[in-house]
Amino acid sequence: MSQNTEIKAHEKQKKHTLRNVILITLAVLVLLAGILAFAFRRYINILVTGVSKSDEQIHSMQAENDKKTYDILNELVVVTMRDLTDEERQMLERGEITPEQAMILIKGGTLEPVETTAIETVTTAPEEITTTEICDTTAEQIVTSPQEVTTSAPKPDVTTEVTTTAQTTTAVVTTEVPKVDEGKLRARIEGIIAEIYLLRAEYLNAIDKTIYEAKLEYMKLPKEKHTLQGKMQFVTNTLVPKGNALEAECDAKIDALLVELKSILNELGESTAIIDEIRKVYAEQKDLKLTELTNQYSSKLK
Repeated sequence: MSQNTEIKAHEKQKKHTLRNVILITLAVLVLLAGILAFAFRRYINILVTGVSKSDEQIHSMQAENDKKTYDILNELVVVTMRDLTDEERQMLERGEITPEQAMILIKGGTLEPVETTAIETVTTAPEEITTTEICDTTAEQIVTSPQEVTTSAPKPDVTTEVTTTAQTTTAVVTTEVPKVDEGKLRARIEGIIAEIYLLRAEYLNAIDKTIYEAKLEYMKLPKEKHTLQGKMQFVTNTLVPKGNALEAECDAKIDALLVELKSILNELGESTAIIDEIRKVYAEQKDLKLTELTNQYSSKLK
């Protein structure tokens, strides 16, 4: 009887241990799922948005984000700024316009064609000077009469001049608080906003270039790599790292501009709340662009 009791107790203990192992395993899995969901929440949201929204809806969301970006950035400047058109972006990419010229367009200006005017070169012969004239001039400069030497003005009395002009002065040290050059700071704010628009154009070009180069690289792969698994591997190992590097580079430049902008607003004694607004629309802009690209190329992975 006691042996049966021991067997039952042992089996009960085994079941209890197994249940604990299962519960711990489930807890670990749930925890890992939570960590992954948090770490990749951006991509999960992008996939959800891509699946639940049509291309037209995504483009509408992008247009809405563009308007918000436009309204926020133009709050800080007097000059109304704009994005480069697709044609202007292509001109920038091809080197037909410089970044400086692109910023003129962003600020609402126009590029005037440079007119070149012919410069007439006139060659004039130097005046001829004869040896006789040189000799006569030299002689006049060298020969002076004794009378002119003796009647020359006497040298001033240095001691008298010093004693009559010497004065005692009391040094007064005044400390002035440097004035804020508001005009200069406003001009720099204008420059920062224009640079933000320029970065948008440059990195849209960089994205297009990266995708184009990736297509060429993929086409060079052996045909056995042109499978779903091969495509996924290519995207994961090649395209995603390049995209992440571009994003990190752009983020760093945007962050540097916003840090400078915040410093200027503080110096002017103005609110810096707009910095958070700019960061928010910038993050939305990136996610919407990634959603657009995901939807555009996901069908080609099949």
